[in-house]
Amino acid sequence: MTAPHKAAATRTPSRPWTEPMEARLTRAMNLDLPEQAVIDGCRRKGITISALETLPAGGTHLVCVTIEGADLARDLFKQAIIAGRVRRSSFQRIDTTRLR
Repeated sequence: MTAPHKAAATRTPSRPWTEPMEARLTRAMNLDLPEQAVIDGCRRKGITISALETLPAGGTHLVCVTIEGADLARDLFKQAIIAGRVRRSSFQRIDTTRLR
């Protein structure tokens, strides 16, 4: 027989659950800009759009194809980024040929 090991409850977490989590890298962002302004800005900087959605309260939800593109978009649209959560519409299929 082997000796019983210590209970897992004696371990302490590396970070308490009450600490806020750092910002995650994401390809998505909410912008306080009309959809066409986002398309034009991305086209000028060569940022490829994966998805685009108009927000019900105004503004645009942008998802870039790459994280590098998202970093460029965050820099380009830094004054228009909406902080916090926003209400979004249910999924609607759109014609993405206009985004190319």
